[in-house]
Amino acid sequence: MLEIRLNTGSLTLPLVNSFRSVPPGVQQALIIQRDGFETIFRRLVADLPLAPGIDPSLYRILLLSLLNSADGWYREGRLSRRDIAAQIIKIFRHEAAPAQTASPDRS
Repeated sequence: MLEIRLNTGSLTLPLVNSFRSVPPGVQQALIIQRDGFETIFRRLVADLPLAPGIDPSLYRILLLSLLNSADGWYREGRLSRRDIAAQIIKIFRHEAAPAQTASPDRS
């Protein structure tokens, strides 16, 4: 999804960006496609071991919003697209750093 949003040559990108400006017949076809895509994300999120109290719908919306806005905040340079995707996965999986073991006091 991130790669689609960041690929300026993607055939999908113009359709996503100008969804409301397409003819009604095309819009209906796009809605069907979008609903199918969202179903995939619903299933993916439903299979996650989310912590109690985390709303799966809001989780899904936040993840999709982040990915859908990537072309607005991404800049080439510091991190590769693969690195950013890995970071997004870590953040949304709530991966914590390994617990630090206390080192013996050497005083």
